[in-house]
Amino acid sequence: MGRIPDETIQAIRDRVDLVELIGRYVALKSAGRNHKGLCPFHEEKTPSFNVNADRQIFHCFGCDAGGNAFTFLMRHENLTFPEAARELGRQVGVEVQESDSRETGLYEQLRELTLEAKSAGLGVVVWSYPRGSGISKDGETAIDVCAYAAQIAAQLGAHFIKVKPPSDHIEQDAARKVYEGEQVPIATLTERVRHVVQSSFDGRRIVIFSGGGKADDEAVFEQVTAIRDGGGFGSIIGRNSFQRSKEDALKFLSRIMDIYK
Repeated sequence: MGRIPDETIQAIRDRVDLVELIGRYVALKSAGRNHKGLCPFHEEKTPSFNVNADRQIFHCFGCDAGGNAFTFLMRHENLTFPEAARELGRQVGVEVQESDSRETGLYEQLRELTLEAKSAGLGVVVWSYPRGSGISKDGETAIDVCAYAAQIAAQLGAHFIKVKPPSDHIEQDAARKVYEGEQVPIATLTERVRHVVQSSFDGRRIVIFSGGGKADDEAVFEQVTAIRDGGGFGSIIGRNSFQRSKEDALKFLSRIMDIYK
């Protein structure tokens, strides 16, 4: 699955008539500026499915399904984003050519899912965990990689971004030159957390940090304190909680909440 150029996606958007597209699957009736019909995604007797021709979006008030032409076709026909784009392109006469980048293809799919979530009034959560053959095991938590991953998630529309606590390792040689040349402070976890938060639209996105595997209480409290001091919005500590007795877990969580107050 490759990347579809933005200009191709926009050309398809400009040519697709969402009312005509959905009208092939749903019997729509005009209702002022909208068109209404029975939702194709759940059973209902009273129409709650709305199509807005001006904004080229749809929304069901019964099941909260919503989105645009791409997301409608993806959901109705069980297609990936590139498959939906190719089909819509065929219908409106726009040739769709993809690059060979699987990663950017996934970006496109996430972007469309983000638009669908936002159209339904939902927040978007992205677990921004870098993995793959292009980075080393240490690189998965490297400060340059974590900061970049968080920024990409923000650019793709995430409201909430989950990352791992970054180490002081720098994975990329080009990034190392910048960090060292600009003397970016990354010696402490607090400094590294602050850098990741700044990379996520300078704190205008909620950035939370995973707690990792089981550790003793003081080690977790020290990490949580550093995250708080660096401007992090919270910690996910499910495994650390579940691996303790109920009594110990409640005390443990109460202390963490006190730290974040």
